[in-house]
Amino acid sequence: MGAEPSLDTTSLKVFARRVWPFVKGMRRMYFAGIFFNLLSLGSTLAWPQMIRLIIDEGIQQGDLSRVNTYSLGLLCILVVAAGSMYVSSYLLELAAIRVSTNVRNWLFGRIINQELGFFDEESTGDLTSRLHSDTFQLTIILRQMAPELIHFSLLAPAAAGIMLYTSPLLSAVVFLVGPIIWYGTSFLGKYMRGQSSLLQGRTSDLMRSGLETISGIQTVRVYNQEEAATGRYAHQAGRLVEAAKGQSRATALLQSFTHFFSDGSVALGLFTGAFLIQQGSMTAGALVGFVLYATQVMRAVRNVAHAGAEVLRAQGATERAFELGERQARMTPSGDLAPDQCRGVIRLEDVRFSYPTRPESAALRGVSLEIQRGEVLALVGASGSGKSTIAKLIARLYDPSSGRVSLDGHDLREYDNSWLREQVTLVPAEATLFGCSVADNIRYGRMDASDEEVRSAAAVSHATEFVNELPEGFDTEVGDSGRLFSSGQRQRIAIARAVLRGPKILILDEATAALDAQGEAIVKESLRKLTDRPTIIIVSHRLSTIVDADRVILVKEGVIVGQGTHSDLLESSSDYQELVENQLVGE
Repeated sequence: MGAEPSLDTTSLKVFARRVWPFVKGMRRMYFAGIFFNLLSLGSTLAWPQMIRLIIDEGIQQGDLSRVNTYSLGLLCILVVAAGSMYVSSYLLELAAIRVSTNVRNWLFGRIINQELGFFDEESTGDLTSRLHSDTFQLTIILRQMAPELIHFSLLAPAAAGIMLYTSPLLSAVVFLVGPIIWYGTSFLGKYMRGQSSLLQGRTSDLMRSGLETISGIQTVRVYNQEEAATGRYAHQAGRLVEAAKGQSRATALLQSFTHFFSDGSVALGLFTGAFLIQQGSMTAGALVGFVLYATQVMRAVRNVAHAGAEVLRAQGATERAFELGERQARMTPSGDLAPDQCRGVIRLEDVRFSYPTRPESAALRGVSLEIQRGEVLALVGASGSGKSTIAKLIARLYDPSSGRVSLDGHDLREYDNSWLREQVTLVPAEATLFGCSVADNIRYGRMDASDEEVRSAAAVSHATEFVNELPEGFDTEVGDSGRLFSSGQRQRIAIARAVLRGPKILILDEATAALDAQGEAIVKESLRKLTDRPTIIIVSHRLSTIVDADRVILVKEGVIVGQGTHSDLLESSSDYQELVENQLVGE
């Protein structure tokens, strides 16, 4: 049992090492808070001495003037203690809030910079839980527990020293329970930490269940699954309650344990002190002062034990957040190549790729392809053939498992990512809109764009006519994820955003699927007429999108099985003929 505390100590050192870089920036505020904490501590230690003087030199001697003088001094001490405690608590709590906010910002930045495969493996609910719920536990540690630990960790040894000076015998009697409290709280605190990790995991499961149901509410409603969804959520909530029981038992046991032994030791000291007064070896004032100091020590022990256990409990939650933040992205870091010009020539050389979630299944098996500047290229094939995967590799959302994807003769991994994102833009099938105005959603493509440039991009994507009919035009808020708009309207805004970006390579991954034939034709023609016409790569199932392409690439089971114009492939490829007959949607 003697080794148990050392395990917690080691874990706390790791926790402190992780938090220190964030605390370091607030050290001046922490130092000021600790200074006022020490001032409050000195006042707290002084007032039992004033009580002793009031009793021994005032009341016992019948000198009311001394009673009045010492009482006034006691009042001044209490005012100083209260004022300094206010300043200390304010500074330490403010510093804690800033530190935890910085940790949350750091964690968010680390999450969004992970490779795309990471988000394929992790659930949105779990990431949200770590970002908010887990980091909130750090706020509790720094905002509530840390000030208590600082104050009472300093108060306990100071008050204990005065007790020893007053009466070594009484001090020995009171301190007999110290080792019992220390080992008991160490054991219970470690248990609470494990329970906290379990509880946070169950909280993530519950949050994930709720998010999945709410985000998919249309599917839930269509299939009449409200009752089943409610049952799944209730099941996860029940598991959370079960996980909370162990933590609640440990907390209750810790509180009752420390109260019994700390208050019992004070009562034992008071009984022993009464015997010493009868023997004439202690005054009544000295005993009262000793009991007050003993009460301070035991209160400090209880609070340190409680705060320490809370730190260990919350530590179990924050460990999950720090482990996520310390994860290294598995994609090769970007290089520093950022040339002044981009010609827009793309080449894939024997590219092989498997998604992280399906490493045993090859999405691409030795793809080689060259795309010329200004070319309109269509990628077609059955669902799961690998055509969208090629588009994602060109946009460097993933890196190939083997082989090479190059731009203007250089591997994409050699380029600076910021520069590369300016040259290559992908518009996915499911357009993502953010909770801001239409103009700001388009301006997401280039944040410094003028209003005129935003409107010009919207005209290219054929979005202007419906945007002008909105109540506030381009200043209209799109709502949560743009749900107020149709799929076609959202896609037009997304295409406008990409056009505003002005990329050299524009990838449309089913990005015109929700447009009607007339709207698609207008958008395609507008893209072709751009002054600085980009290389356009289109992933589509729609025949009208493909027939006008400069070249059509047919992908089947992860390999290219045919390429040429639409007419050429109709004559030379039976696979393409079958695809046109069975899957490509005509108008």
